[in-house]
Amino acid sequence: MIVVFVCRVCERIVSPCVIVSTGSSIQRKMSSPETVPAETLQSIWTELTRFDQGSGLLSSLMTEDDVPQYAHLEDRPFLHKLCMMLGCTQPAQLAAFRFARRFRDRTARLCLHRAGMQVPDLQYYIVSFLPHVVERWEFHPLLREFKRGSHQSYLHTHGHIDHWETFAIADMSNAFRECDLEGCDLSRWCTQSLVEATTMFREAQHIHFSFAQWDMRNVRRMIAMFMEVRDAVELRGLDQWDVSNCVSTRSMFHACTALERLDLRHWQVGTHLTNLTDMFRGCTRLQLDHCGLDQWDLSVAANDLSGMFQGCHQLHELDLSRWDVRGVRRFVGMFRDCIHFHGRFRHWRLDSVIDMEAMFDNCLLFDGRDLDTWTVGAHLLFLASTFQNCSNLTDVNLNHFDVSHVEDFSHCFDGCTDFRGDLSAWDTSSATSMEAMFQHCKAFDGDLSAWDTRCVTTFRDMFRGCSAFNHPVGLWNVRGATDFGGMFAHCAQFNQPFTNWQPISARNLNRFLHGCAQFNQPILFGCTRALVECNSMLRDAAAFNQPFELDVSRVTDAAHLFESCVSFNQPLHGLHFSDCCDDMTSILHNCLRFNCSVRGWRIAPIANRAFKNCCALTHLGKLDTTCLIEARSMFEGCWLLHADLSGLHFPQLRIADNMFAYCANFHCDVSGWDCRHLQRANGMFAHASSFDGDIDQWTAFPEEFDDMLLGCSSFTHRLPIYLQHPDADVAMHTTLHVLAHRHKRSLEFVEEFE
Repeated sequence: MIVVFVCRVCERIVSPCVIVSTGSSIQRKMSSPETVPAETLQSIWTELTRFDQGSGLLSSLMTEDDVPQYAHLEDRPFLHKLCMMLGCTQPAQLAAFRFARRFRDRTARLCLHRAGMQVPDLQYYIVSFLPHVVERWEFHPLLREFKRGSHQSYLHTHGHIDHWETFAIADMSNAFRECDLEGCDLSRWCTQSLVEATTMFREAQHIHFSFAQWDMRNVRRMIAMFMEVRDAVELRGLDQWDVSNCVSTRSMFHACTALERLDLRHWQVGTHLTNLTDMFRGCTRLQLDHCGLDQWDLSVAANDLSGMFQGCHQLHELDLSRWDVRGVRRFVGMFRDCIHFHGRFRHWRLDSVIDMEAMFDNCLLFDGRDLDTWTVGAHLLFLASTFQNCSNLTDVNLNHFDVSHVEDFSHCFDGCTDFRGDLSAWDTSSATSMEAMFQHCKAFDGDLSAWDTRCVTTFRDMFRGCSAFNHPVGLWNVRGATDFGGMFAHCAQFNQPFTNWQPISARNLNRFLHGCAQFNQPILFGCTRALVECNSMLRDAAAFNQPFELDVSRVTDAAHLFESCVSFNQPLHGLHFSDCCDDMTSILHNCLRFNCSVRGWRIAPIANRAFKNCCALTHLGKLDTTCLIEARSMFEGCWLLHADLSGLHFPQLRIADNMFAYCANFHCDVSGWDCRHLQRANGMFAHASSFDGDIDQWTAFPEEFDDMLLGCSSFTHRLPIYLQHPDADVAMHTTLHVLAHRHKRSLEFVEEFE
């Protein structure tokens, strides 16, 4: 690309100033002066005079104060006249003419009228002038007119878009974004100068022309070029493209949901292509098995294949064994949600891989048959969700994977219901997260006893749902872990001791052994001073009946701690709950055999169903109930309870519905209870057939007390007659009638209180 200059002495053309475009920078070099024959100069002059429109646009560039003082630019009058000859009223016919300070950002060259005109003595190529040339600085304004539908404007000046000459355009980014190309045929566009095609056709419609004649050899970026083109079933002619210089095809066909056919078998991806992230992501109908990708000679330059095939539901048996992935660092979500994928990757060398997160996530048919031929380098850091929900993954051996630097194993095999692979030799010394690593691996029972877990901070849900798992883990170092929530939840066969465990940093033991029906080992975690939550820790551990030690001094949530531990009957007076604890809901609910002292317990403000259905419970010891607010069904179903609770105080109790319901042996003196704030006592003593407490001595009476004494066949004391609530007499009348009816007592009993 050149600008022709003329010698000031003989007015002969000398060797030009050559402008060489190299990406974002422009290099300039001067060739040695050479003369051009006079007849050639005359031919050029004749053609230029045909465009004389008398405009001063280009001549203004020659009057700038910052014009470089090059030797060949000293003849200002001649150059001024040359600019005047070119004119500017036909910008679509002006290929390029740049001087002075604009050397930096635009291509400078002299365009001739006739395509066949050559200047043989000039050593550099002269771009020939053709009708309707669209230059780089006017391309996007013209497109804005096209997008607005200003047809008369651009048709009158530039002709139909199909016939634009675009050989000078280097950047077509966003050119047809969100455009309707119905009736447009851009198949003959000249793209020899095109470098940037980012989002060129993003969200465009009706792309029916072929791209076979497009020259893409200089294109560097095709990022999101056809992204979200949702109506195209086929993009024709792409197989003819030379993409050897392209560095990025990121999201090129992302979300082309209607695309079914694509031929890329002849693409020579070359040594420059580094980023293929999300290239085919979301192409749910694309038949990738027939696109020719197995023929690609993917070079070591490629470093990111993240999300490349994510969501490609029609990907089945693609064989990528030829791909050279030694330089790839990231495979994040590469085949994620390819639900039918079970392709081949024989002898892949993942020497540089850092991140394989979610690589095969939700590949339901993937069986990992070639994984034993892989070589995984020591740079790997992340294996999170790599094989999540690969339900067809079974007896694959992954011991040869170098995981010595892997930090994140979270959800690695989550949902691999039939996984029984051998991982006993893995070096997990760098692991910090094993959250849900084997969650729902129903068949997994691997030997992990030798794993190094000293750096792990979270074991949350690690073996949750591993119904077959029953291997020793007692030698693990768990001193640094803070989260054990659900670690062995629903491990129905698990019954291994925690011999050397010292969870001194544990803050969360929620659902730790929830549903471990066979577990019956001592839990001696007296070092858990940092513990905050132990909700449902042993819930449904039906066989558990071993010594239990736990530092609960800072626990805020102890709800369901032993719920449904039907065999449990061990002393718990060593649990010292403080005023931090807010919830004891169902803490011993359905512990059918429990009959041990809980002396010294400070009952939390919420203790609904705390001892419900503890059928064997007879005594409790002295309790602190000063903070109790809600006690729904707290002792309901404690048939044998006959402890003396006369010394209890309930200064904050507000809700006591069914608190002592069905406590058939409860006959405590409750006359001294402080229930000044009690609001609801519906069924509080219902069916407590031995109850005969004097509630007439209470300083206040609840606002709601339907069926409060229903079934209290031994009740003989007088009920209070002072009712604070204006409608309370109605509720009282109903209660007394039910009481009289159920026990066949005369209506005189009712009339006595009316």
